[in-house]
Amino acid sequence: MINIDIAIVDDDESMIDSVRHKSNEILNKAGISAHFDGFNLPEKFIEHLKKNSYDLVFLDIEMQPISGEEIAEYITKNSDYTLIIFVTNHDDFAARGYLYSPIAFIRKNRFDEDFEVYKDIILEKLKDIYLYYIIENKTPEKVRIYDICYISSDVNDIIIHTVDKRTIKQRKTLKSFAETNYKTIVQISRDILVNLVRVERLVNTYNIRLDNGETLYISKKYYGNFEKKYFKHAFPKIKVKENGK
Repeated sequence: MINIDIAIVDDDESMIDSVRHKSNEILNKAGISAHFDGFNLPEKFIEHLKKNSYDLVFLDIEMQPISGEEIAEYITKNSDYTLIIFVTNHDDFAARGYLYSPIAFIRKNRFDEDFEVYKDIILEKLKDIYLYYIIENKTPEKVRIYDICYISSDVNDIIIHTVDKRTIKQRKTLKSFAETNYKTIVQISRDILVNLVRVERLVNTYNIRLDNGETLYISKKYYGNFEKKYFKHAFPKIKVKENGK
């Protein structure tokens, strides 16, 4: 069973309870176990996010002193894997809301109906948060993509290196993993893929330091692609020039 963390941010506490109850029932049927935190003060949620993270956030739009849009902007700037679902009574909000790449818009007065419409998309996105790996003769386990620092190649296996210093070996080629197209996983040498969310800084032209303290070398062949994706990730509002244009 997948275990995920969900936050519900709404200044109406009865709505928090309703969203928790209704979504938990649907998720359980899909084999997803969820831990819920409710916040009726948006500023408390922002403060909480500075030291904690969530896989999914249900966001009310109209809140004071911080709106749901402002919270969504904060999330998209600071988290690559947190999914957002807007919960609103305003049908006309959708056009603006898409700026924050939500996976769904759910109307408060039609929560059950709208959740059912988006259910398959929501479940698929939640399951994509985790990479499943197989340990021989054991139950399949999982690691969150966000927690991967880098992946190295070892003959016919890959070794996943995590932020908490675990190393996980899986029977798979580096090429096949790269083809899964996780948006922050980038190849930096023939034998290594790095997770951009774990790059702390550029040490010099061909070396990067990760937030687990390790330093990795970028080969010249892969530097151009890494540089483009790294700066796009680190500075999303700055347009990265391509081919000198």
